[in-house]
Amino acid sequence: MQKQKLQGMQMMMMQPVGVGATPESTSTMSVGMNNMNRNIYMSLGMWGMQMPMQMPMSHHVLPGVNMNGVGMGVNSGAVQRALYNQQMAQMHVQMQQTMMMQQAAAVQQAQEQWRHNSVQQRVRQLQKLQDQQDQQAHKKNPQSDNNSSSWSALGPGGETQQQSKTEEHQQRDEETKNKYNHNLTTAQTAIHRTNNQALPLPLWPQTQTPPPQIYPVLIPVTQLVRLTPSQTTSQSPRRVLPVRAQNQWKNTPGACIIGADGIRRDRQGRPLRICGVDGCQYETGVTNSMTNHKASIHLIGVVWYPCNVEGCNFRAKRARETKRHRAAKHNIDVVWLSCEYDNCSYKAKDRSNLPTPTSQPSARAYSPPLLLKLPSPPPPSSPPRGTTHP
Repeated sequence: MQKQKLQGMQMMMMQPVGVGATPESTSTMSVGMNNMNRNIYMSLGMWGMQMPMQMPMSHHVLPGVNMNGVGMGVNSGAVQRALYNQQMAQMHVQMQQTMMMQQAAAVQQAQEQWRHNSVQQRVRQLQKLQDQQDQQAHKKNPQSDNNSSSWSALGPGGETQQQSKTEEHQQRDEETKNKYNHNLTTAQTAIHRTNNQALPLPLWPQTQTPPPQIYPVLIPVTQLVRLTPSQTTSQSPRRVLPVRAQNQWKNTPGACIIGADGIRRDRQGRPLRICGVDGCQYETGVTNSMTNHKASIHLIGVVWYPCNVEGCNFRAKRARETKRHRAAKHNIDVVWLSCEYDNCSYKAKDRSNLPTPTSQPSARAYSPPLLLKLPSPPPPSSPPRGTTHP
């Protein structure tokens, strides 16, 4: 049974989140959204196949960048990182909005269920009260339903007396029915009034505690205005943001606070500045971030070292990188050292890799094999030790 539930959850998680998503699919997909929020900067797996932000790099063509993102004098790595960070930020904002919409739908469903249960409880109370009234009326007149005993006790004219009692009983039943219908109509009117208001009306005695209400805050971060204590009045109370709304400031482009002076500031209180180059809406309060943005995206304020070879558009921010490029691609600015031995065509860039021309090869250029020194035998003319010549 557990295995079937897991398979069902996996099938529901594979549904894409979009305009046509049903409440059942969105409520079940909360598990997948939490997993995706934890692994947002890792490989997206099956989610990456369904997210609209996962587009190939050829759709993002910037000034000075070809369709492959490289080759026209731009630090392609920085451009790709900037595009990737922008996609991740937009996807993070979409995920936060989707999760907040799911929370609002769950709150609305809980409120409707609470109203329904309240009406049912009120109807049961009214029905129980009506039953108690009927029992009390029956105790006061116990012979009203005992027809056999009433007929046996009747004398002349008893039929008229029994008929009057039956009419009285029917009239009492009709009054009870009308009272019950009136109470039911009142309850239905309260339901209709409750559905058209923000807060539900209590349909039970005031001694019971109503369930807690949850008010999700769906305010865009770019339009959030925080009031100072001097501006806060009874007509405009300070609203405390929930934890989810406070966390959406993190890693979100354009998050700001508009103070009483009308200046847009970030969370640290630094005034925000907009790039403004060719209509760019990038804004930040950090000077280094703005400088790096203009240098990597708009190529402003960067000292480039070009290759200067005809037909080559390579350039770098450091002179040594350009020098390495010229040496590796064009064989320029390289002094090749030739071997000074006769009939040797070996060349090297560094003299340490060349042998030293001497009368005999040096130990670096030539090392003879190691030979073991064996003791030399005695000369044949000398007699063996301990003997004498004849």
